Amino acid sequence: WVLGLGARNHVLVEERVAEGGANLCALLPRDVFRPLVAAGAVQAVLVHNHPSGDPTPSVEDLELTRRIAAAGDLVGIGILDHVIIGAGAWTSLLDEGLMEVER
Repeated sequence: WVLGLGARNHVLVEERVAEGGANLCALLPRDVFRPLVAAGAVQAVLVHNHPSGDPTPSVEDLELTRRIAAAGDLVGIGILDHVIIGAGAWTSLLDEGLMEVER
């Protein structure tokens, strides 16, 4: 999922941009930014679940976040956070210091 935020961090759009299987989700940055650009978002929060129930980010999660954030820099839409949901728990990459965000 991606949440597109306006200038005052109000939600402009909530969009499921991909659906994965048990251990893989094919997602391209263009899939993330299409609804954000259409809604006029200036920032976004990425959200996905881990079917295993463990919200610990994988190497692939970190790499995808880096790629999406780099694409966001090009189109002028910042990635504020990437939240991973597990069984009764969640991890914020921002809170864990795993991503840099300009505020």
